[in-house]
Amino acid sequence: MKRTDKAAKPTLAELAREVEEVVTGATAAARVAEISLGNNGLVSRRLVDPESARSEAARNFAIRSPVARVRHALNLSQEAFSRRLRIPLSTVQKWERNATKPTGAAATLIEVLEKRPEVIEVITGK
Repeated sequence: MKRTDKAAKPTLAELAREVEEVVTGATAAARVAEISLGNNGLVSRRLVDPESARSEAARNFAIRSPVARVRHALNLSQEAFSRRLRIPLSTVQKWERNATKPTGAAATLIEVLEKRPEVIEVITGK
């Protein structure tokens, strides 16, 4: 997500959308900050390693979505995963949000990839 006015502070909604994009793998984080609210009411911010934050988010997110679990096991972004399987990126995003579920052949493929991730190389030839 890009803001046009660099001087303006982002709104809470913009920050939430940006976090969602990073968590779902739609964009990679360049910087990641851990924000906490202290007992004294002050907000503190600490920069953390983006890859560590992505891994932690992936572990938390994977619990909710078998598709995300498979994609992370293959170490692929949502975009790369959708290209490899020749399905729209928006479909992968919906599956990972549990807005829709894979059906038919796609559901079977996800089940196979969950048990045997290396099969993707046979299927896609990459």
